[in-house]
Amino acid sequence: MSNHGEIESLVTRLRSFRTRAQAREELRALGDAAVPELLGMVEDAQEPENARWAGITLLGDMKCEQAVPLLVSLLRDDLPLRGEAHRALVQISGQDAGEDADAWETSLANCPEDAEAVEAGGESVPSGEEGVSDLELCRRAVGDVATKLSWEGTDDEGYAYIRLPLKEGRKQQMIVTFDEMDDDERPLATIYTECGPATPEAVQAMSRWNVTLRYGTFVVEESAEGQQKVVMRHQTLKSGLLPESLRTILLTMAREADGLEFEITQSDQI
Repeated sequence: MSNHGEIESLVTRLRSFRTRAQAREELRALGDAAVPELLGMVEDAQEPENARWAGITLLGDMKCEQAVPLLVSLLRDDLPLRGEAHRALVQISGQDAGEDADAWETSLANCPEDAEAVEAGGESVPSGEEGVSDLELCRRAVGDVATKLSWEGTDDEGYAYIRLPLKEGRKQQMIVTFDEMDDDERPLATIYTECGPATPEAVQAMSRWNVTLRYGTFVVEESAEGQQKVVMRHQTLKSGLLPESLRTILLTMAREADGLEFEITQSDQI
């Protein structure tokens, strides 16, 4: 299936939840032939939001470089689609400049397409940040605001510990690790913070907060002592991760995690 009419029909089927899943699979199989129709649909603000969301997802899955300018414009002008546009840009470029359109334009202009992370002495060098260790990346991101920032553990199995001050004297401790990989064996930065015990009320509140999060997800995890707790976790590609992008992620997550923490505990746990 490759003629224009058939591709147009498949794109139209993205509008309905009943036909969307099958249409996505068929369009994904078509590859480049489907790109022009997908770009037109995603760009059309009159199309249903769910259809445009599905189109953005496909363009990201297909690593469609033609879509990059459009996706950056969505970051700037289309709040409901900003999160999916961000995820697609990360898939396509292998970089992560957060959800700031200006940061993406700068990042894409400065980083060559084949930039890769360089490993040096157990600490990574993000593309575009030559010679910068994992700890230094965190320091450049939030060193001016953190009340504590240190590297814990060994180079191979360590993590950055960051304590961020918030309003009314509150604070949130953040953990950043760099030792996990995605399905394509690309290094990830993982940002993690704890919020409190996973009571039934906390789990209910967690689900409500997850609907509006800019970064990461609240989930329930089991501690080493076997206790259920609510945590917030976000992962992004380490290659191309800039200090300003990491700063935005850390500060946003800290505020949102602290908001849920206060709701479920009425205290400031750390």
